Amino acid sequence: MEKKRKSSLEQLLGKFKRESKETILACKTKEFYEKPSNIRKRKAKAAKRRTRIEQQKDKLT
Repeated sequence: MEKKRKSSLEQLLGKFKRESKETILACKTKEFYEKPSNIRKRKAKAAKRRTRIEQQKDKLT
């Protein structure tokens, strides 16, 4: 990660936190073996949750 002249320390810290959050999440998901059926179930559950949240947002507007 290179520091640009116009970037403030706060912006660089925020960028580092976002990048490290993705890395940590990836490590946690790969920590233990997950059966393919459980992966499909988890992804389907997440998709249902996303659509439910989107529908609730549409109802509010």
